[in-house]
Amino acid sequence: MSWLWRLSAQRSQEFDAAAGAYDRYRPRYPIELFDDIINLGELKPGAIAIEIGAGTGIATGSLISHGLRVVAIDTSPAMLSIAREKFGTNARFVEGRFEDCLPTETTDLIAAFNAWRLGRTGQGSGSCVPATSPRGIVGPGLDKGAVVGCSVPQADR
Repeated sequence: MSWLWRLSAQRSQEFDAAAGAYDRYRPRYPIELFDDIINLGELKPGAIAIEIGAGTGIATGSLISHGLRVVAIDTSPAMLSIAREKFGTNARFVEGRFEDCLPTETTDLIAAFNAWRLGRTGQGSGSCVPATSPRGIVGPGLDKGAVVGCSVPQADR
């Protein structure tokens, strides 16, 4: 295992140990961000969203409240436990890395909020495009303060 993946595993353990504090003190995303995601993606209630790096469900709740069916993926069992407590069966929670649990159904949104960089280079992000519906969007993520996202036209798949 490379030093980078050893460091990643160590950081995951640290986040796992501090899950309660993370959930309590982590700033929340502005609701307007989710309004924009829904509008730009032309997402309708019932659309399927995959959230990469869901953590304690800070973004999960806003996706659910906008009517999306959420599959929340994270590597931290303690963080997912908090998310499950908050949202119960209103989302499906998957422990693991996105690139190790690729979706079997077509999705309308694949999002990573401050977690896009956690996937293995060349595996996670490249796997998103075939998983999205013809009008699906990959992104929007909030990394380093920038909102990123893109529509993927059917012809480019």
